[in-house]
Amino acid sequence: MWGRFVVSGEDRTVDNGTVNSLPPPAAQWSGSNAFRLMPDDELAERRSSATSTLHAGGKSWTLEYDWVHPADGTQSGILLIGSAGDDGQVTVAWTDSWHQQPTLGVLLGRFVDGTIAVEMDYAPGWSWRIALRLGDDELRMVMHNVMPDLPDGYVVMDAAWSREA
Repeated sequence: MWGRFVVSGEDRTVDNGTVNSLPPPAAQWSGSNAFRLMPDDELAERRSSATSTLHAGGKSWTLEYDWVHPADGTQSGILLIGSAGDDGQVTVAWTDSWHQQPTLGVLLGRFVDGTIAVEMDYAPGWSWRIALRLGDDELRMVMHNVMPDLPDGYVVMDAAWSREA
């Protein structure tokens, strides 16, 4: 697909490791989300929370999240993540009150080495990438916007949550 997927400025995940198939457990998560609109903007960090829920006998799961836009206030989104196949391929349906609406976005990618990395094109030369890194007690979601003049994209959102007790 794209070889290496940038999870953050310093962190890269190669898409040829161990294929994962298990979703995170159903849980409540709390933490923060950093947002910026343009690549030269500073990331604005605000509170954020998320809920992961298993569906279809554990074969798929949702991640419902909220975040705060610096000017437009509280926003929310949901990812519906299907189980990865034997080859690690995964499909994600996504909507977000600020980024992706009114239609659902469908992102394709892989679930490897504890990271789901998916992508969709939304205009010629433009695409959206979402990475979810799953840990036992931590969950991280990073979104990149890819533009014709920035083929590696830039971080638009970076959410880090910890499991609530």
